[in-house]
Amino acid sequence: MLSVNFSTPLNGPARSERIKQMSNNHPAFEKSRITQEILVKIQHSLRRMPGVAANESNEIIQRLIEVGQVISQETSALVEAVMNLHLDQEDTDKAIARMSIEANLAKAHADDQAQRINSLEEELRQEKKRREDTEENLKNMIGGIADITTEFKQLRDKADRQKTDLLSKGLPFSDGDFLIRSLDNTIHLLEDEISKQHSLWTVQQQPNSNSIPRTIEPSPEHVQVTNGHRKPLVPLQEEEVGNGSIFSDPVTSPRPATAFQPAQRPPTVGPPPKFGQFQGNMPPRPTTALPHDRRTANAWNLVAPMQGGRQGSFNHRPQFQGPHSGRAPSRQGFQSNPQFRTSFPQSAFAMPENPPQRPSSAFSYGRDYFPNTPTGQSRGRYGGRLRDNAPPPPLLDFGASSSGSSAPGPLNALVSRNPYSNQPITITKQAVQAWHGHMMHFYATIRHFVDGHANNPDPTGETKLSQTHLWPILLATYYPLSEQAAESYLDHHIRSENSKSCIVTRVIIDFVVNRVWNPSAWAGADADSTYGIMEVERDLERTTGQPSAIRQPILDRMAAIIDVVMKREQGGPFIKNRIEEATHALLTSLQPLMNTFYNAADAIQDLEQVIDSAYEISFKILTSRLTFDFRFPEIGSRFSSQSMLPIWPPTDPLELQAKHWRVALVTTPVVTCRNDTGSNISAHSVSLADVFCMQ
Repeated sequence: MLSVNFSTPLNGPARSERIKQMSNNHPAFEKSRITQEILVKIQHSLRRMPGVAANESNEIIQRLIEVGQVISQETSALVEAVMNLHLDQEDTDKAIARMSIEANLAKAHADDQAQRINSLEEELRQEKKRREDTEENLKNMIGGIADITTEFKQLRDKADRQKTDLLSKGLPFSDGDFLIRSLDNTIHLLEDEISKQHSLWTVQQQPNSNSIPRTIEPSPEHVQVTNGHRKPLVPLQEEEVGNGSIFSDPVTSPRPATAFQPAQRPPTVGPPPKFGQFQGNMPPRPTTALPHDRRTANAWNLVAPMQGGRQGSFNHRPQFQGPHSGRAPSRQGFQSNPQFRTSFPQSAFAMPENPPQRPSSAFSYGRDYFPNTPTGQSRGRYGGRLRDNAPPPPLLDFGASSSGSSAPGPLNALVSRNPYSNQPITITKQAVQAWHGHMMHFYATIRHFVDGHANNPDPTGETKLSQTHLWPILLATYYPLSEQAAESYLDHHIRSENSKSCIVTRVIIDFVVNRVWNPSAWAGADADSTYGIMEVERDLERTTGQPSAIRQPILDRMAAIIDVVMKREQGGPFIKNRIEEATHALLTSLQPLMNTFYNAADAIQDLEQVIDSAYEISFKILTSRLTFDFRFPEIGSRFSSQSMLPIWPPTDPLELQAKHWRVALVTTPVVTCRNDTGSNISAHSVSLADVFCMQ
């Protein structure tokens, strides 16, 4: 029981000290001193008084001294007694207050218990009523099933008789056994469902004190309606008849390959099952609850980097080999933190006029493995050279200054300008295509790494991952699902090679967006630039949500700072060390998702190419003076053909949108860029989001 902790009564030396403090300057002592002074004056008067014998005066004076001593002692005793009474009264008041508070608390607790009992009794009455209603419904359903069974038996007997009569007369008879078997199986399944429901209610009717306050809930596999969408009571059993199924839909036409689909695979026949064969085990669509916190960008800072370094030079990289011959590379995907918004948020979803074709995406399964983008003299922003057989993105102008000026030096800036100028930028279709080419090349490096080192499905599912540091990061990719629903989705995706590769790629991109594609990735070169980057980040955070006219000067200042860092450190150890640190940190984070027997040296080399490409794009983004945004559709949101492309099912996006399919896993983001330097806002879509869908 709750109680108030008053100070305990004083005892021993503490009480004596307290009494001494209270007795100081007591009025009784003042009066005692006045009396003593009067007695002293009387003594002096007696000594000087003539006619009084010396013996008599001495005797009287001695008596007066004794009287003064008695007065002093009695006064001290009385004051001490009064102080003791005062302390006893204080202790009594505290005890009374304590008992009063405890009595009030006890009364309040009793009232709460009484109210809880009343609530439980009301819930019990409601549950009894609900149970009676359910039992009545079950009885009606059982009666209906019995009627259907009887009617079905009559129809089957009638069909048998007709078949016998037709065969005896020599007439042809069409075989309808498949339909009879299908209906028979359906009836058996309905009977099993009713038996399960009846058993469930029978068990819950048993007397159990623990079950009284618990709301009786059916098991998940028996829930028929979720979020307003009705599911079939039981899956229809397909019966193969001849060349098709009696429940099959028309064959769908093939669609162009997306960034995560093989370009040369044959089209699938018939509609795929609703989210594979795990419809009963996985949520039909996401819930809206989010009991776990969304992960912030600082979540990656909790991952410790790998110790030790690697051999090799920053300016001399191994050749970028394609996938191993004999099989097509596994598909993989990408999604960043949905909460993340870089300092360059984008807001356009419409593709520019004549957008780049998705079959040439870096994730498509073309024979050449890489996108068909033009090659150039060089594309290394910091003196580095990517693999020879990895064609770089087109070296196009990423917007041009209205004055036509260009930046001198070896840096092929995305925006040709003086780094310290505030001149407006013009974004052309070629510039958007160039951005798209760089993103596709970056996806290709990720694909090469995942295909070679982290594409094997995990048969253990999410059991092993739940004990690792990646667990909250993986759950956050399924926002806004509840933790239980996210675990179910993750367990399904991690067991498939295609979706497992997409999850690994998403983790990589999430790391890159939060650790590389922001100004802090370029801090540490020198004190001035580091302080300037910190000031820029603070100003961007302070001006979040404010008009572009306020934020654009900050972006210009950031572009100038990073441009100076790049010019000073080109060919130096700063960028090389940054890439190595990010490579080892990311590889350490990916350990739970890596293949069982992977080559560590090759994995480091391939992953370093990913980070190298990420730093190149980081430089281009942060020095472009444009506003970028990486938006990831929420799990469970409706599929939109204007901002998404389906990885699965291989169906026309317009058809998926018309049938209201929903997002089950996001692999790549919707990347958009916005130009706020001119008089009008110019927004463009760089790439669409590749997603898994569910119905």
